[in-house]
Amino acid sequence: LCTKIGPARDATALAAEYDLLWKWSVADLPAFHAALWEFLDIRCSRDFEEPLYLPRVGAPAPGLRSTFAMAQFYPGAQLNFAENVMRFADDAYFRTPPALQKPAFL
Repeated sequence: LCTKIGPARDATALAAEYDLLWKWSVADLPAFHAALWEFLDIRCSRDFEEPLYLPRVGAPAPGLRSTFAMAQFYPGAQLNFAENVMRFADDAYFRTPPALQKPAFL
């Protein structure tokens, strides 16, 4: 979805990249959500039928294809939430949690 943030990235480049990502995320909702599923490497026992289903309800507001509040994300997909969360449990980050630090405001 976007390039990795590294020490060579400056704030201007990151802001421009964020702006492009945001524009894509609102301009092509199905493609964005399909890419998000792939980027996050979601594991499932049954794949989704389409990444985003936007039902047509009455007459949507000008410029809108449907009511986003009634959107269905990844309809038809079956996945185990715990499997997707816990698959990273063996990563070094989880074996060695960051040291507890005193909050800056204290």
